[in-house]
Amino acid sequence: MKEGLPGQFAENVIQRQIDRDMKGFPVSYGDIRTFMRNLAETFGDVNKKATAQEMLARSYQGNMTGEAFFQMFDQRVMRAGYEDDHDDYLIQVLRKALNRDVVNMIFTMEDLPDTYERYKKAALKFDKRVEEMKRLKQGNWRDRPNPLPGNKGPNERPRKYEPMEVDNSEIKKKTCFRCGSEDHFIRNCPKPDDRKKKANIREVTTQVDDTGITKENNENGWGNTEDFASAQQ
Repeated sequence: MKEGLPGQFAENVIQRQIDRDMKGFPVSYGDIRTFMRNLAETFGDVNKKATAQEMLARSYQGNMTGEAFFQMFDQRVMRAGYEDDHDDYLIQVLRKALNRDVVNMIFTMEDLPDTYERYKKAALKFDKRVEEMKRLKQGNWRDRPNPLPGNKGPNERPRKYEPMEVDNSEIKKKTCFRCGSEDHFIRNCPKPDDRKKKANIREVTTQVDDTGITKENNENGWGNTEDFASAQQ
């Protein structure tokens, strides 16, 4: 660290201590935070610092809790180099960034906080109070009979109607469709299948209606439709 910017940085640190000694002040290099800030100011990227300051000014709480917001905000304060002697500016940023209900509660305090740490403490306190008030207004969702989809509430919904009672004695037993017996089904029925004969009778009846054949004018002597069906065969 004897040449270039590092060498100049070292010479400046040494020269400041010499000046303090000549003035009668004890030699002190300060704490680590001061040393790191001086390093950042000397070797840090100017654009990076400007970006951090812009991000700090655009901070917004939104749906974040107070604790989550201030974790983010403190990191931005440190990156922007506003850790010391910037209380007024940080308070102005917080008044725009915090939720409006929290800021309004802070304004009701008799002794308004005038430092960043005091303002942060008050904001965290009132943020919890605002959350409690919201939960009281919404009510406990576990007590709702029909919770919304996604809520881990009770799964059973109240029944509007009682289930219908069925009398098993009135249920029709299975019987053979041919003879009506309950001992077998139609495929095992011992009685002959007369469905073809009945179909022929229906066909003959239709033909008789179409041709006008009756008992009175039957020239072939067919007495009924069954004789006519036999003759057709």
